[in-house]
Amino acid sequence: MLDIDSLNIALRFPDAYLPLNSIDFGAKFQKQIAISITKKTLSHEQCQMVMQRSSQFIFRLCREIINRLPHNVVIMEKLRNLSPLECLSGTLRPSFSNLPLELAGNYTDHDILESQWRKLGTLKYADIFPDKSITDVTLIECWVELSKVKTASGEKMFKELSDFVFRVLTLPVSNAVVERVFSVMNTTKTKLRNRMSMELLVALIRIKIHSKVNKFCCTSFTPSKDMLNLFNSKIYDSDKSETTALSKDLENDIFDTVELFSVEL
Repeated sequence: MLDIDSLNIALRFPDAYLPLNSIDFGAKFQKQIAISITKKTLSHEQCQMVMQRSSQFIFRLCREIINRLPHNVVIMEKLRNLSPLECLSGTLRPSFSNLPLELAGNYTDHDILESQWRKLGTLKYADIFPDKSITDVTLIECWVELSKVKTASGEKMFKELSDFVFRVLTLPVSNAVVERVFSVMNTTKTKLRNRMSMELLVALIRIKIHSKVNKFCCTSFTPSKDMLNLFNSKIYDSDKSETTALSKDLENDIFDTVELFSVEL
């Protein structure tokens, strides 16, 4: 894993930098320098100056990248351990401590998660996906199937662990994801529709994002029988609808919306 703090500290001390001849500027750069010296288009001192300025550019670029990286980049790197190639690996499977447990929350039972993580190591990939290669299965597909695995008594074997993974995956990983959601919101709740209830707004946002991610238009969408049954006189009970919308915790709905964008990314 990339230790951002150690790298940031190392860049503060120029005396600790490698000499110019030890810096890897790339094969094309080194070839061009050699040609310039051979043809005498540049003197040795001029080549040294070019290398010096190039090294300063590289160090400056490193500092700028560090400034733009999130402080929790180490936690985000742990997400790779949830992929099928990692969690279902028989030999190189990461330990429980290498999971992004910082995102589990204060009320999560880590003992249950660890127990289920150890049980996951006893499963064979072929038993879960008999007709698919492990490289063809996405992270979400993997954990959707794992959430369905049951014991002999009918209980879900990885319920808490899969719930934890789904919560982690719904977190936005960049400002761009959040900005997209707000962009859709601004085009949905306009000045002419400023009295739209929160419940209706969230529903419309989820519909728009869902159709965009799955690449289909409303003209080709076929509603189910359950959807049609919901179109009754109760939808005109606006007072009750607004009260319900205000009393509900919309945090889960927002996370579901962000998850759709994360899948697209």
